[in-house]
Amino acid sequence: MKEAAIRELKLLEVRRMAADSLRLRRRELEVDALVPGGYHYDNTPVMGGGSDPQERLIHTIDRCDALQKKETALREMVDQTERAISALLPRHRTVLAALYVQPKSNPITWLQAHLYLSRTQVYRVREEALIQFAMLMGHGI
Repeated sequence: MKEAAIRELKLLEVRRMAADSLRLRRRELEVDALVPGGYHYDNTPVMGGGSDPQERLIHTIDRCDALQKKETALREMVDQTERAISALLPRHRTVLAALYVQPKSNPITWLQAHLYLSRTQVYRVREEALIQFAMLMGHGI
């Protein structure tokens, strides 16, 4: 359960960046579909779909649809994780962010100083936060 929660937290930024990358790639394909004659401005051929403009357009639309589906799935995962994080107590959010989402250098020491906790208390809060996050994500106990 906690392992799954940690994996979700560590993947949050990766999924967010991947979704952004897919959106940019889809936009590039949409622009490529509008380039007359199947060539970019730098005279390199547009990939996929052959030389027939209609065939190339259909191919590009199919690829854009596939990228849109992947991006939507990733955004849904990101949204689910962010909703679960936002439902946590501020102290829990801070601990999980410092340890897993956007890891700090020497996070335990940073958390001790930032939250005014002992080392033992930081680990206790981490356990509470992971259990709560896992339950919110539907990973069960």
